[in-house]
Amino acid sequence: PSDGPSWDPEVVMAAAVLGFGDAAAGRLQPVTRAALTRMWELQRSDGQWVWLTQGLPPLESDHHYGVTMGVIAAAVAPEGYSDSSEAQAGLLRAREHLRVARPETLHQRAMLLWADALLGAERGLLSAEERADTIAALLRLQNPDGGIALASLGPWERLDGSPQSLDSDGYGTAFVSYVLLTAGLPPSHPSLVQALAWLRTHQRRSGRWFTRSATREIGRAH
Repeated sequence: PSDGPSWDPEVVMAAAVLGFGDAAAGRLQPVTRAALTRMWELQRSDGQWVWLTQGLPPLESDHHYGVTMGVIAAAVAPEGYSDSSEAQAGLLRAREHLRVARPETLHQRAMLLWADALLGAERGLLSAEERADTIAALLRLQNPDGGIALASLGPWERLDGSPQSLDSDGYGTAFVSYVLLTAGLPPSHPSLVQALAWLRTHQRRSGRWFTRSATREIGRAH
């Protein structure tokens, strides 16, 4: 409380990561509950958090990412946390914001699908038609080699004017695969079989996967 994070994203992301860990263990830890409470305290009345908009898509380029990640943090926390009064109040503000601020990129639509899947169909953010449309749009991104390119998820422009690479990469393939699995596509779905095979065969000796920055060369992004 007296020497906490400097930025809203640090709180939201900490709450989300702790929530995923607690979900795996099946118990909501006090530190996670404290992070979630702090997250709601920082939420603005319009449902947003003050996000990092540094022109570094997809994580640090728009406030939409922060709102969907806040929803994900609350939805994944175990022991019915999302039904608590503080979570319900915050989720209501987030829902109202997302109802007005419609997604502008396919990455934003994928984030909505992820959050929607964690909340469950009855409490989700999307209609059945919107879910189906987003899943179909994500499946269409797959390259012949089974992978997916980060750059195919948004109309981002590189600062030096060079063309985006639509070659399959680690982020695009892993992110889309994970969201589709969370949304209910079975691992046996042909597209997921190919995507997971791509990930298995393109991991580097270091244990990492390569992804080119969507904006500028800042060293190798893994």
